[in-house]
Amino acid sequence: MVSIEVKKSSSGRIAPGKANIMNAQDFKIKLWDNIDKLFKNEMYNSCMKIVMLQNVVNELHAIGNFRNIAKRFWDELSLIFSNELEK
Repeated sequence: MVSIEVKKSSSGRIAPGKANIMNAQDFKIKLWDNIDKLFKNEMYNSCMKIVMLQNVVNELHAIGNFRNIAKRFWDELSLIFSNELEK
């Protein structure tokens, strides 16, 4: 989740009708902090889900007639990623 703090005036209140403008350095710090959180949390969790799915696929392959299930799984997942990245 992305969050940007609102700065208050010296009296502790937000001045009505005035926009809070961040300077470039504050913006860069917030941007890179949020990107870092995205990769640490969201991407890691997604990768772990894929690893768990791969384990299930391997078990299904070992059980019986699911010979091409791993290949089909990775092909379809790659197609989904490609479609999402093209958007």
